[in-house]
Amino acid sequence: MYIIADAKEVFLTRREPYLNTLKLVEQAAERRAREVLGKDLRFGGLIPKEGEYAKVTLRPEMFKGMAGTALSGSFRQNLTSTGWQTILTTDLSENGPVGEKWVMGLVGIAILDPVIRISQIKITKGDKTFSVIDIEEAKVSRGPVVILFKISQDEVDEFVFDYSADFSLKAYITSTGYQTVKPEGIAFLSHKKAISETYS
Repeated sequence: MYIIADAKEVFLTRREPYLNTLKLVEQAAERRAREVLGKDLRFGGLIPKEGEYAKVTLRPEMFKGMAGTALSGSFRQNLTSTGWQTILTTDLSENGPVGEKWVMGLVGIAILDPVIRISQIKITKGDKTFSVIDIEEAKVSRGPVVILFKISQDEVDEFVFDYSADFSLKAYITSTGYQTVKPEGIAFLSHKKAISETYS
């Protein structure tokens, strides 16, 4: 299941549900990172050293947008067509936007604009498709919202993505225009990519 909440509540005033979900997903993502990137991985903190992996927030440069090109600097993009459209994708292979292998965990989707141009979303993980989520209630909000997933211990691994199962986000777009749709979660990147301003 999921909840739709005011972004200010999720990130500032009532952070506990978000932080609890993030911790659960982070633990699962770290287990997966050790499986696919090597059991001897060392994780650095905010200042990772050479040879360490860093735990980082999800950045635009990790994703391709609706136009099919890698995002840069912001998740804000122009939604140019209505109806069902793929608006975010990853390619977790070494040929993807990041240019090397990485792992990510997902806890929710934030829409960071006062005007919401999306009524439904659908996530795909490799050949698995999650249920469609209707988010029309979000349109009554007076500001940015977060669709926060309520993830149980039994299903947490489904919210971890690696290069064997790429992530894509489709949205039912009700009006064209700019929208900032940001995946919320954590990624494991190499020292080199964690400190890089761009991935090109």
